Amino acid sequence: MIFVFAAYFLGLFDKSSNSIGMTLDEFSAAYAKTDAYNKVIASYGFAFPAVTLDPEAAAPDASGSTATSDVRTFTAYVDNTVSYQVAISGSVNKSDSNIKALQVVMLLSKSTSFNEVLVIYAPYIQVLYPDMTTKEATTFLSELYTSTDAVTVKGNYGLAMEKGTAGTKFYCSLNIISAKDSKKFAADYAAASASASAGTAATVPAATTAG
Repeated sequence: MIFVFAAYFLGLFDKSSNSIGMTLDEFSAAYAKTDAYNKVIASYGFAFPAVTLDPEAAAPDASGSTATSDVRTFTAYVDNTVSYQVAISGSVNKSDSNIKALQVVMLLSKSTSFNEVLVIYAPYIQVLYPDMTTKEATTFLSELYTSTDAVTVKGNYGLAMEKGTAGTKFYCSLNIISAKDSKKFAADYAAASASASAGTAATVPAATTAG
């Protein structure tokens, strides 16, 4: 169920060769060296998971016919000892194996709990910005969590946090892309939001005014 949220993210774009400049192996190695992982959360698990790329799939082009996609997708659960439902998903370029998009999703029973566990996302931030302390990374995550912008560009990367509900639980996802893809991400996010709003409005009876 946790990967339902990844579907929209993975479909945002796969036409350009933009990337965050790291392969999954390189990201994993850098993750394992971060202070946030080693000094704060490693004792509870949360290691960057081993990833197996999904089978290759054809993607429809603008004319409606199918063509081979330029990316390979992946999904993997993040093991931990505190029973949090956490997973990563994303895509890598076929051309150079660099990560094109990475999403980290967490499910919790209370939406207010995310403010208390944002540090779980901190190692991902420190991989991108190695000079950040754990406190600085967590503060940055808090800013992303409360931001109303579709995407925040910082240096070479675009980042966004999305929140919502999944049945009786709440989810929060950290999305990481290349800064070069940020405008496309924002445009697609806006289009998807508008479509969702239109669908909701269509199911709600028109308001009446008392005479």
